[in-house]
Amino acid sequence: MAADLSAPSFWLSQVDSQRPHRPPLDGDLDVDVAIVGAGYTGLWTAYYLGLAEPSLRVALLEQRFAGYGASGRNGGWCSALLPMSVPAMDRRYGREAAVAMHRAMVSTVDEVGRVVATEGIDCHYAKGGTVTLARSPAQLIRAREEVAVSDRYGLGLSFVDATEASARCAATGVLGGTYTPDCAAIQPARLARGLAAAVERRGVRIHEGTRAVALLPRTVLTPQGTVRAGVVVRATEGYTPELPGLRRALIPVYSLMIATEPLPGPVWDAIGLADRETFGDYRHLIIYGQRTADGQLAFGIVAEVIQRRYVSGGGGYPAFTFRGGSTVIIGAEGEVRYIVAKSVKSEPRLDKQREYAATNGADVYALDTCRHELGRRSGTHVPSGGEQ
Repeated sequence: MAADLSAPSFWLSQVDSQRPHRPPLDGDLDVDVAIVGAGYTGLWTAYYLGLAEPSLRVALLEQRFAGYGASGRNGGWCSALLPMSVPAMDRRYGREAAVAMHRAMVSTVDEVGRVVATEGIDCHYAKGGTVTLARSPAQLIRAREEVAVSDRYGLGLSFVDATEASARCAATGVLGGTYTPDCAAIQPARLARGLAAAVERRGVRIHEGTRAVALLPRTVLTPQGTVRAGVVVRATEGYTPELPGLRRALIPVYSLMIATEPLPGPVWDAIGLADRETFGDYRHLIIYGQRTADGQLAFGIVAEVIQRRYVSGGGGYPAFTFRGGSTVIIGAEGEVRYIVAKSVKSEPRLDKQREYAATNGADVYALDTCRHELGRRSGTHVPSGGEQ
């Protein structure tokens, strides 16, 4: 299936033709619970509120449409992963609480499977687990260390040797790895779309095209009207900085993905992922992938931000420095304004960055020369050398 390049994501392109029209808010509204943001956070909140208390008047307000943001464009992993390790939670909250949190996360994977089965949501849910490959001696050490931690806390992560790891995912140079059953591959946009329909069946009102311009105690202000509620749930996640007073509440992070056309059976026989395992490896750079239900290989990578700051002048643009030395400076509207290469001596890298910048309406400079160029263009000063 050819992806619709006009859609916000590959996943959304597969379901966009099925998107129902949900009218925006039309005037003031009084409800028991107002949820701002119709991504997973808002949709799951509405779903379980409907289960717990069907009589509640619940309204979901969404700036664009349900699943537009990260919920409709992610790696398609329904996993038990947390950004904080169990040992770190143990040090802060104690062993019992840390293990309980891990077990709760594990249970959510099965709970999502139960809900999609109950509600008839065809999100291509397949609980094939996750295989994480070790492809260098250093990665193999990390894999063994992670299994040792798992054994200490009873987390259920298994070490797999090179033969078993390669049988699951036939990457090159596999020395071993780990496997956990606690992950399912999904089509994330289908899950968001199905959840939206499920909450509507339970009486939740979804108002798309309705932007919250301010959240006040028990009140949501929108251009179309004011919503008053006993409880207001902020489920805006990565869009939270757009709300007044919350610009620095969190830093949105994104990654990039590609997907192949559907691959023939013999190719998949060679690659593996027969159970639709999600996969990654133990390098420091985060990679992730899955085999989709229609036989495409979807693969993503997270560029690690090692420094975030605001450069002086020109309105105080946010600047992100990535591992490898490149800096991206974001404009007032969120656009890529400048890309600063690590060194003028790195001509191949600089050429690639200039090519990328050209497609995004940005300018790119070598770090050694950017100070004066940026200053002439916008009054922005970017420090060079060690300050970078």
